[in-house]
Amino acid sequence: MKHHVRYQHIVLALLATLILAGLFYLPYLSVRNRTIETFHAQQIMLAQQAGADIQAYFSTYEKALAYLVLQPSIQSMDENGKMLLENFLSIHPADISGVQRIDRSGSIVFSVPKAFRGPNASHAHFCGQMKERRLPLVSDVMQ
Repeated sequence: MKHHVRYQHIVLALLATLILAGLFYLPYLSVRNRTIETFHAQQIMLAQQAGADIQAYFSTYEKALAYLVLQPSIQSMDENGKMLLENFLSIHPADISGVQRIDRSGSIVFSVPKAFRGPNASHAHFCGQMKERRLPLVSDVMQ
């Protein structure tokens, strides 16, 4: 019988340990799930704010280009228009790689810097959008 009593104490100790582990695990699960939900909510909020900031960034340049398009010197692309585009690029060297003036057919009329002039722009998707919208367009660097 003494062997049976020893095992009873071990079984009771093991059972008490399992019960206590279960009692501690339930709050842990609750805290873990709330932490994950809070983290996801913060990530969504940061992503929305980053998206809004990126849209505001491009909107600023779209407004500047809309203003430039209305200038008669840009429309006729005379020397003053070329100087305006060169100055626009020199004011924003960290943000803008180049500026192109494209005619109705999609051919490049003027490009700053000259090295920025790539293949005929009519093949690019953004030129098709620009033709449809009849508005200036900000795009990513074309390779």
